[in-house]
Amino acid sequence: MIKSKLTGTGISPFAALSIGCTVTNAIVAAGATLASATPLGDDINVVTVATANQGVSLRGDLTPGDNQKVVNYTAVSIIVYPATALGKISNGVAGAGLALAPNKVARFICIDGVSFAALVSA
Repeated sequence: MIKSKLTGTGISPFAALSIGCTVTNAIVAAGATLASATPLGDDINVVTVATANQGVSLRGDLTPGDNQKVVNYTAVSIIVYPATALGKISNGVAGAGLALAPNKVARFICIDGVSFAALVSA
């Protein structure tokens, strides 16, 4: 919706696209480690297929202040990992993931290029 509102104000569609969010639906989680997790590429990522404790990993090109969201629309908990083994989520252990329960949404805010604060829905 933000893209259409921006183009209505005279901003070019290309500029509006870069300002607005991108969404990927139907993501399949994979692996049980950071190295084998499915990498996420968009602003909003909807995971729809997973078995227990399979994972996804956040983007490695985010800068401080950037956000990435993960929606778990599966019947099992998934693990969301930082992009690298040096990254932390909510000041946890480096390289460790955050368990995201079924039907929950998490917003990950990049703190320093590798580490993230996490806000998880109730």
